[in-house]
Order: sequence, then structure tokens, then C-alpha cells
Amino acid sequence: MKKKTLKGLLSIAVSAAMLATMAVSAFAADATLTEGVTGDVSGAAQENSVLILKELKVYNTDGKDIYLPTVGYDYTIAAATVDEGVTVTDNQPVTSIVYSGVPTALTTTTASVDFSPATTAGYTAAGAAATITQPTAAAKTGTSYFGGFSVEFDPSKFEHSGIYRYVITEAADATNTLDSAGVVHQDEDYVATRYLDVYVRDAVAADNVDTDELICGYVLWVPAADQDQNTSIDNHDPDNVEINVSKTNGYVDATGGDEYNTYNLEVEKAVEGALANKDNNFPFQIVLSNGTTAKMYYTTTDNGTTTTDVTFASGAATIGTLAEGSVVSLSNGDKFDLYGIPAGATATVQEFNNLYDVYAANMEADATNNGSFTYTENNVQAQGTCTVSGSVANNTTTAAVGTADSKVTVTNTLKTISPTGVVLRYAPYFIMAVAAIALVAVAKRAKRNEEA
Repeated sequence: MKKKTLKGLLSIAVSAAMLATMAVSAFAADATLTEGVTGDVSGAAQENSVLILKELKVYNTDGKDIYLPTVGYDYTIAAATVDEGVTVTDNQPVTSIVYSGVPTALTTTTASVDFSPATTAGYTAAGAAATITQPTAAAKTGTSYFGGFSVEFDPSKFEHSGIYRYVITEAADATNTLDSAGVVHQDEDYVATRYLDVYVRDAVAADNVDTDELICGYVLWVPAADQDQNTSIDNHDPDNVEINVSKTNGYVDATGGDEYNTYNLEVEKAVEGALANKDNNFPFQIVLSNGTTAKMYYTTTDNGTTTTDVTFASGAATIGTLAEGSVVSLSNGDKFDLYGIPAGATATVQEFNNLYDVYAANMEADATNNGSFTYTENNVQAQGTCTVSGSVANNTTTAAVGTADSKVTVTNTLKTISPTGVVLRYAPYFIMAVAAIALVAVAKRAKRNEEA
């Protein structure tokens, strides 16, 4: 062990005064950041790994439970190169030099966070383990879900005490389609970079560790979009008007969190006409396209409600068939509701007339935001179909969420036949008889004229 001096220990204790007090479990695998800081003013030893969080906030226009999207994030962790003379200042104020990170002390250089409908494990905003159960207890509108990864260090690689800086950079992985999946950054000034300042002090006999140095604190902070990490002023003070940086627990909130916006589709069936068969179940088919891998679910109301999952496969999904026995078969007053459609998806609704009556069809489509539907006129002849298609609103601003659902009302009308219409059946024969009599009369007159 190196020889320790009271002066050295006091210097480190003063430098660590900026750290907020936080209790860390002796059994924790990671140091847990609270408001971007872990450690205490006494310089107590911390875990050699720290948990970094990633937030995904989920919205549904109708507040329904929905599945998380299939998206992933990759992270690179590296030693930051710090210019000579760069300092940080705490609120005492006490100023300390910042050193470039030691590459060999970093035992984690890459990490990833994934969200998907199969996700079962996650974290709370405070970094505690959490379970995600879908869809019945997941994704209430405006709910945040957190993934996380650990950054680990080897304290023995630090040659002396001080503050060492590391840089973490986020990028979407190969499966992360972001905007096509309805996932967007919460803030247009999204910052993909985080800086992790690691506080290292000399170990003493009381620490009971087999190393010359140990980690006594972490500060994770995010700069403004145009911020230079080498600015030699108080880079840790979010109230400093000269430099807009803030402590953070990871990629959370507006500066690093993402949001998943989803919408819903309702198909309502109506049958009109005194002689119409209102109990008949008309087969429906709903085709979703222009989407990425996403899991949704639908309910149909027909003598009860059933819930069924559906998944985009290669950017498309088909629900039901235009034939007898379709899983979506609606009679008068029935509804089909599909929840959790990713923004940008296109929905095509088709109905099959499985009767031999000729119905006049009317489809009224309403996309209440910037989505639109077009109706293909087809009078639903016997064994015929009618179609309506359009896009689900691709609205990515949180403020407007709640106004982008779409509804299609399909009304079949059977014209009422009048009982007096039976006369029309004999009319042709009556006309033929009259014509025959007239023809005979004309023939007789012509014969008399010839004989005269």
C-alpha cells in the first residue's frame, strides 16, 4: 500500500463534497445513480460498476394497455480525452482538476439495451429491478419503462487519486427502426453523449481492500447539444447559465428518453332495412401494412368480448379472411377494436357479403388527425366485397397524442320490397296478351280490306 497522508485524504474529501448523500446496498451489483450522483462527502467506497438507465415512454391515444415495440440501443464506452486545465467546481465552491480517463481501468467498452414484447425484466426510475408483464400491466399511456446496462471499472489501474472522465455514446442498433416503429426522441435537441466522471481516492487500511486506489463516487452528466466537455468552468451545475449541462441517471427524460406513440382502429358494423338480416355475421378482413415488427391486440364484440394478439410480420399483418368463419365476423351493432398500431401503418378494411341479398354499402371512415381513408365504391353485391383503406396518423408530438385514432363505420342497407310489387311479376304477361289481341285485330282488318 502507498503511504497515505492526512493532507491527501482531506483533499479528496473536499473534492467529493459535491456528491449527494446516498445509501448503497452492500449486496448491490452496481452503484445506483440518484439524480446523476452516487457517493458521499466522506469518500466511502462505492461499487466498481455503475448502472446507466434508458427510458422508453409509451403513449396510446385511448389509454389502452399495449405492447412495447421491438427496438434496441447500442452503447460505446471509452476514456475521454480531457484538455489540460479542465476543472469541475462543486457548490461549496471547491474546484478540482479533471483527468483523461484511463483506458485500461475500463472493463466495459460496449453495452446494449433492448425493448420488445418479450421483455420481462427492467428497472424502475431509481434503478431497482422491475418486471414488465404485457399487455395487461404494461404500457399505460404516458408510462415510462427503463432498461439499463452496467459500466465496470478496475480501480487498481488508476495510478493516483483524482477525477477521471469517460464518455458514453448511444446509437440505434440494427433492429431499431425508430420512426418507422413510432419511436421518436422526446426532445428534438436529443443528445446521444453522456460523460461519466469517476472519483478515485487512495485506499487506507480501514477500507480493507487489496488495492491502492478505490472509487468513492460517480457523476453522470449530459451536456447541451453544442456543449464542449472541455469548458473549464462548473460543468456539473445545472443552474449555471453559462453552460447548460445537467446531472442525469442515464438516457432519460427529454435529453435522452424516447417515446413510443401508438394508435387504435375501430370498425363498427350496422345493418339497416326492415327485411335485412341483422343477425348475420358478415366476414371482415383487416390488412395492416407499412409497419415494422410490432405486437398489437384486438377485441371483437360478438356475443361477448375476446382478446387476440397480432404481430406485424415483415411489415404486414392480416386479421380475418373474406370467407365464412372469419375470426372477425360482425353483425349489426358489433365492433372490432385494434389497439397499439404503430404510427405510419396503413389499414385496409374489407367486408364480404356472404348473403344473396344485394345490400347498398356505405363506409364512413374518420381519421381524426392527419391520417386519411379512401373508400372504394362496391355495392356489396351477393358474394361481393367493399374496401376502405388509409393511413394511421403518424403524429410524433406528445402534445397531440390523443387525437389520432381512426374509425370506420360499415353500414349495409337492404332496400325494402313493397308487397304490392308482386303485380310486377304478371305485368309482362299482361302486356304480351294485349299486344297479341291488338295484332289479331289488325290482321282481321287488313283481311277485310283485301276482300273489299
